Amino acid sequence: MAKKKSIAKSLGRGMAHFQALVDDVLDIGFKKMKSAGDKGIKKQKTDTVKGKILFSLKKTAGFFGDVGSEFYDKYEKIKAEKRKKK
Repeated sequence: MAKKKSIAKSLGRGMAHFQALVDDVLDIGFKKMKSAGDKGIKKQKTDTVKGKILFSLKKTAGFFGDVGSEFYDKYEKIKAEKRKKK
């Protein structure tokens, strides 16, 4: 019986580390998208088709970067509130 708990405990901890890694990777990705959107929009020329496409892509990346940042900010606040209730 102790071996089953040990395996379950190890598996649970491994899953928690994996979730933390996924969160970190996504957070970094969202920050990079936001940065690309913020920097790229100001400098992007829109007088050509290529320029218009790049402008749109950078603006879209910035939007998803903002969405991701807001998600992780709110997610952290929710987790903190849940910890206080325990």
